[in-house]
Formats: sequence, structure tokens, C-alpha cells
Amino acid sequence: MAPGALVSTLSSTLEKHRKEGRFFPAPDATAQVRAVDFGSSDYLSLSSDILRDELFRELNRHPGFVVGARGSRVLDTTGPYLEDLEANLARFHGARDALFFISGFDANVAVWSTIPQPGDAIVYDELVHASTREGMKLSRAKTKYAFQHNDVASLESVLQAVKQEHADIAQGTRSLFVAVETVYSMEGDVCPLAQLAATAKEVLPRADVVWVVDEAHSNGLYGPRGSGLVCHYGLEDDVAIRMHTFGKALGSVGAAVLCDPVVKVTLFNYARNFVYTTGPTFMDLAAVRAAYRLVQGAEGDMRRERVQRMASYFIDRLHNHPLWDEVQRAGKLRLVDPGGRLRDIISPIVPVVTQPGESRGLAAHLLRNGFLAHAVQYPIVPLESERLRIIVHANNTREQIEGCVEGMMQWARRGIMGRL
Repeated sequence: MAPGALVSTLSSTLEKHRKEGRFFPAPDATAQVRAVDFGSSDYLSLSSDILRDELFRELNRHPGFVVGARGSRVLDTTGPYLEDLEANLARFHGARDALFFISGFDANVAVWSTIPQPGDAIVYDELVHASTREGMKLSRAKTKYAFQHNDVASLESVLQAVKQEHADIAQGTRSLFVAVETVYSMEGDVCPLAQLAATAKEVLPRADVVWVVDEAHSNGLYGPRGSGLVCHYGLEDDVAIRMHTFGKALGSVGAAVLCDPVVKVTLFNYARNFVYTTGPTFMDLAAVRAAYRLVQGAEGDMRRERVQRMASYFIDRLHNHPLWDEVQRAGKLRLVDPGGRLRDIISPIVPVVTQPGESRGLAAHLLRNGFLAHAVQYPIVPLESERLRIIVHANNTREQIEGCVEGMMQWARRGIMGRL
């Protein structure tokens, strides 16, 4: 097809965004493969031979498996293997039922576009994921309130407004949905879920408050045997809907919505991005089951402990580097305020804020020196807080951490001296 008006328009838009720093070029795959990983969400370092070997064992247990996905789950099925996996997921996470999705994005869109009903209201943390926002745009619940990130007092203020403005919700004849994440991927902080839930009970004791908790960045990392932060805090009975993904700490693919059986049947029948899409393949499901075998055992315990230890070491090395105070005073680098971190939990996500327009330069410098970490810019984060997102993994060593921190400090030092 010869270039026409469409291609011309798209090219102009891309060029405009490139000049504004809002363009995402394809990464250098060769350089990334060779680099030490401080960029991926493979927190437990399972995307390696250990999961591959466990997956092969799982496939050998089922030598007659069908390779393809075959079609929508509404019309076809992967068989009892998928139903058994969903039952095991529900049991492990202390939920009543589970529904498998191709991705966490699809799971969130399905929940928010399908489950809230006309007359319901939605309250959400201002930093919830784009998938939650996309789902809320499609929701039949049109009343929405945002509260300040991880701020218990802000949530209380919003709930008081709901109480005053919506008597039916306060009396429990309509539902109030609350959207939060357990760990926020760009901030690296942890949701004070127990305090938020207690506040909702205090302000709206008679209301039907439906907590919807995204555990994408906590599944496998926290809780008994990696079951998540809801289980860590013993809030299984307080949280109506959970979304757990398998493409991060579990090193595989897909997601599951943990919920009441009625919610599952509703999603199965009416979530358009579930009904009108191809289901998972057997290979997808086998990888998830293999990952859970590893995560639930001694190997998982060892890796969880090591992630916490290495993340703590990274922050310690940063704070104790001889150049850190100078770099902070000059405004070259600073840590995002870790106010959401709780003392018994250390997040492996360490966002380091740069000056505007400099995060990509820092990421490129680290990649040249053999370390992969990703620059995060507007519109993903505000213009004034673009950052380098460091992610610490179970397989990262002290020497790798020291090398990455040293690379960051030397880059910042050269910037201070005007040699960037």
C-alpha cells in the first residue's frame, strides 16, 4: 500500500511525540540480553532453567496435550486441566473460585467493565494501573472518586463524601467498589490495605464495600508460600475480588481473578474481552502450574527471602555511597518517598527520580556498562518525576548491585561537573 493521508498523519504524530520525549523506541534486544537484569519484573528469577525444567516435567506428565488454544472458552475448552488449575488457584489463595485470563490487563478490564452495576460507585487510588482505568471507562457505574495515593486520611474524606451524597450506598442497597493495588509498579510502595479496610468499615459500617485488589506485583513475593499480601494480612474474607498475574514473579503468563462463583459466572458470560477472545493454550497453563510448584516450596521461600535481602542491600549501598549526598543536593537523583513501605515488607522496586529529560540518558549509560534498568517518562509518570526504575531480583548478586550503584553515581557525578 502506498503511503497516504493515514501514514502521513501517523508519522507527524510520532515525530511530534518524539520531540516531546513521549516516544518509546523499540529496545535493543541484543544489548539487553547481555546485560545484568535490573529491569524485568521476573522478581524471583524463575524465567530460567529452573522453571523450564519444571515445565518439561509437567508436559511429560501429559504427553497427549493439545498444542493450540482452539477458540473462546465460551465455545470450547482446554479440558479438565484448566478447571483443576482454577480450583487449585482458588484453594491456594484462600478464595472461593478463580477464572483464568490471558493477561492481567484483560482481567482488570473484564472486572471493571462488567461487575459494577448502574447506581454503584467506584473509589480508587489515584495511581491505579492503566488497565483498571480502561475498565472503569467502560463501567456502567458512572460515579467515581479518586483518593490520594496510599493516604488513609484521603480515603476517609472521600468515603465521607460518598456517605453524604449516596444514601443508598451508605445503607447497603447499592455497592461501593474500591480499587487498590498491593504494590505499585512505578512507586515501589506497598498499600496499607489493613488500615484502608478498617477505615471503610468505620465510615460506612452498613455499606456493601467491594474491595478489588490488584496483586500483580505481590503474587509469589509475599504471604504464606507466596500467596500474596491479602493472605499476608489475613484479609481474604474482606476482599471480594483479587487479580493475580503470572507473568512477573511466577515467570510465566496469564492472570486469574479470584472471586465468588457468581462473579466468575458473570465474567464468563458478560465480560466481552473474555467471551470474544481465544483462551489459553495448554502450554500457558502448564507453565503456570509449574511455577506454582516452585513458588510454594522451599525454593520459593529461599528466593523470596533473597529478594528482600538484595533489595535492602541495594538501598543501603545507594544511601551509603560516598557521592549520594552530593548527588541528592545537586538534584541529579533522589529516591521516591517510600512512605507506603511497611517495616515487614521491602519492595524490590526502587524508583530513582532524575531531572526532567535525563532518565533515558542514565538508562543508556547503565546499559553501555552492562546493566539493564528502564527509564520511565511522561505520560506514564508526571513530567516532574521521570525516573529510572530499578528492579532487584533473586539472582542479583552483591557485586552486581555494587556495580549498578557505582554506574549511577558516576553518571550523576559527571552531570554535576557539566560533562554529560
